[in-house]
Amino acid sequence: MRGVEEVQAEAFGRPYMLQLIRDDYPLYCQCQSVTDLRRWLEGLRRRVSKNPHLVPKYHKGILNGSKW
Repeated sequence: MRGVEEVQAEAFGRPYMLQLIRDDYPLYCQCQSVTDLRRWLEGLRRRVSKNPHLVPKYHKGILNGSKW
């Protein structure tokens, strides 16, 4: 995993979304509440923080085919 970030609610029309940034494709997950989202982000970021291959930036939207 190369990063974990929040996704704009408008991207899916759903609140509390996050993306797991991977080499092959992003994985999107929806949490049950803003508290749940913050806890997931905090925990997952802690787990990937030592990865030397973290992405330097990301897009808060969704990847639809080959377009953001």
